[in-house]
Amino acid sequence: MLGCAVNDLDILKDLLISIKLRMKTIIIMIIMSNKVTHFLNVAASSPSLSTPVSANETVTLPCRTNQTSDLLTVEWSKAEMTPNITLLYRHGFETVEEKNSAFLNRTSFILEEVKLGNISQVISKLRLSDGGRYLCRTMVGKQQQVEAVLDLIERLLVSRQPVVAAQGDDVILQCLVEPPLDMVDMTVEWSRPDAKHRPKGMEYVHLYRDNREVLDMKSSSYHGRTALFAGGLRHGNISLIITNVTTADEGTYKCFVPKLHGNTKSSIVHLIVGELKSFAPLVVIFMCHTHTMCQWHILYEYVPYSYNELSTF
Repeated sequence: MLGCAVNDLDILKDLLISIKLRMKTIIIMIIMSNKVTHFLNVAASSPSLSTPVSANETVTLPCRTNQTSDLLTVEWSKAEMTPNITLLYRHGFETVEEKNSAFLNRTSFILEEVKLGNISQVISKLRLSDGGRYLCRTMVGKQQQVEAVLDLIERLLVSRQPVVAAQGDDVILQCLVEPPLDMVDMTVEWSRPDAKHRPKGMEYVHLYRDNREVLDMKSSSYHGRTALFAGGLRHGNISLIITNVTTADEGTYKCFVPKLHGNTKSSIVHLIVGELKSFAPLVVIFMCHTHTMCQWHILYEYVPYSYNELSTF
């Protein structure tokens, strides 16, 4: 039986399907190249601009030119890709013959604004593989260009509501790396920032390092009761399983990945553990795999009054 947050339907669903969340987050950073002249410039109020977007969404990489009367060719390309063309405009029309197939039907100009000097590239249905360095080039007299960078920044996603459990339950403390990186060779630390540490140093609830759990730094109260999803590590799922929880397990848990490139290397999950009488049955879910084999789950809602008081409602 899993103890879980019951106030958020999305979180509840994530726990019941073993956390198959696949939302990806990309951060777009627009920077000016030192090759830019007054003929071509990034449409930003400062040399650096950062805008967060999500995968499957649409982003615009800005590029403008003030030479519109004889604008014959506009080329957007991506470094370290063959063919490297992501968007090509010639003689008033977009051409696709030289375009990389990964960007077919996903990149475009705002055609009615090209003649006004707006030659920004619109990329739709963003993919993780879209991250990288892009060049916007024009052929007006001599070639001019600007540079735009799509930078993938990882972050940790955790339960937005406390995880609620009764004594004796098994719980999952959700922690997902997005975009879903392969974490098999990374270090993953689960700790209790609200707990008193031993004099010799940090004690971990669960420490994964060098492709295995490290036990000599593990808090004795969690021995034999924690695990990660072995198959999930490859897909960025570093959620912690705690079995047979007790009231002593209640508190704050920190999920920490030291080598993440993003600014968010750690996230906090709160666990509430109560006696069974402090929980009111909320719903019973039956899942039948065959005509003769069924599983059932009782989901509880934590209430601040006793079971006897609840029964009088």
